[in-house]
Amino acid sequence: MSVDGEDCLVLASPGGITFTTVTSLKKLSVQTLDLQDRSPVKVVSLPDHKVIGVGSVSRKMDPETGDLVQKGYFELRDQTTLECEWSRTRTRRSLTVVLVEMPLDSREQVTSLNSVFLLGRQYLSVGTALFSDDETDEYSHGAGMIYAKEGKLYLVEVRRAGKDWEIAVKTSIETRGAVHDTAVIHGFLAVASASKVSTIAYTKLTPGHDPSSRCLPVRL
Repeated sequence: MSVDGEDCLVLASPGGITFTTVTSLKKLSVQTLDLQDRSPVKVVSLPDHKVIGVGSVSRKMDPETGDLVQKGYFELRDQTTLECEWSRTRTRRSLTVVLVEMPLDSREQVTSLNSVFLLGRQYLSVGTALFSDDETDEYSHGAGMIYAKEGKLYLVEVRRAGKDWEIAVKTSIETRGAVHDTAVIHGFLAVASASKVSTIAYTKLTPGHDPSSRCLPVRL
């Protein structure tokens, strides 16, 4: 991705997000930020807004039960510092503050994050997996794929109102299986979920209806 006109690499790991710039064949200039209990799983650049979108997972231990509590988020961060603008002069702990975030449902995790252009406007497609309570869904680290019975697709618009940022969910639909990827093809949104690819018209993405009635399978 490009940050302030310079090409760099964005590396996501369980410890945080890392920006790396190639300065020579033998050395890298690395900038890191401690995200504490959050692990980034997907990152997308929004150069027009000078921010990055991050799908992250927070894992905390319940002090009463000892259970591991997991929560998914979609968040915006400054593309240069990875932090909130006002946090730069405060303590190190405040560096984990994001510009704005969208908490997901219980046992929901971001699996796909892309910038898409539909009907003359720029949006973010945020695909997720909804894990069942019986823990039968699996995550395959080797293949980089998440297996879940259900998922969700959000079409999100990022905008700024004064000094504040907003994440506006324009619409969302449920999917069979986790959303693995999305792309725009001839004005339609192609969605890879479970083991099939479907094309969806944005004007028909209306919550409260059967998603199968507005998905046209594509033969690959």
